[in-house]
Amino acid sequence: MTTFTGFGEGALTFYEGLAADNSRTYWQTHVDTYRREIAEPLAALAAALEPEFGAIKIFRPHRDVRFSPDKRPYQEHASLAAPAGETRPVIGGLYLALSPTGLFVGGRIPPPGARPTRAVPPAPGRRRRSRSP
Repeated sequence: MTTFTGFGEGALTFYEGLAADNSRTYWQTHVDTYRREIAEPLAALAAALEPEFGAIKIFRPHRDVRFSPDKRPYQEHASLAAPAGETRPVIGGLYLALSPTGLFVGGRIPPPGARPTRAVPPAPGRRRRSRSP
């Protein structure tokens, strides 16, 4: 794994081209650019963030178009997320997306003294107590 040094200009150029021609032909022609300029730096960024945020999820570039009226086959952005979870509940969540319009970073920091939220619903047969009005 390489050290994260940032995204090159080729990443934005790739996504600008994909926005203009979101087709399998464009993707196959430019897949090496995607790997070099986007996938590898995104994996390096995920590896750099993992010690602080825990498991990082990198979202796939393909869209599920089966039930969507929008049939574009590829995401026009690259993104990753570090969900708040059981291992590091104090940190909160993190979301990052890179697209031709720029870099978007979002996050959630729980308020001081907040209890960690349950990441998993109760087991079958065990119900949560409801509050009476």
